[in-house]
Amino acid sequence: SFTEIANTSGPFLVLAFSSINNQGTVAFDGLLDTGDFGIFTGAGGSITTVADGSGAFSVFASLPSINEAGRVAFSAIQDGGGEGIFTSKNGVLTTIADASGPLSNLFNLVSINNRGTVAFFATSDTGKRGIFTGDGGPITTIADTSGPFVDRSR
Repeated sequence: SFTEIANTSGPFLVLAFSSINNQGTVAFDGLLDTGDFGIFTGAGGSITTVADGSGAFSVFASLPSINEAGRVAFSAIQDGGGEGIFTSKNGVLTTIADASGPLSNLFNLVSINNRGTVAFFATSDTGKRGIFTGDGGPITTIADTSGPFVDRSR
């Protein structure tokens, strides 16, 4: 059987699927008929707005990732201009990383595990690209181009 999560006959003009957890909650991004982009969740009933362009963000740069607890991770550009990686659950927004710290460029790839740790791709202030993790505290480098890994993306 199929469960309709959202469609374009209501407030959404465009929908993009991202991830689903084991409870059947889907995290997705969409363009609303108001012209705002946003991150949303749904499981076949009402839709929950995680974050949208009418709030603190002007651009959403990645498809969201959702864990078993319903915490949603995403990357976005804030209205003030700074880019960041964020999580949200029950309306509580947590900054995982932003470009004002040791990272200068945050790419639009995010994934969250069931412990609430977010993995993402970024460039450090020293110019090394890598995979990093964070949960709102210190950032951990998993692998970067300062070691045996070569940056083939350039």
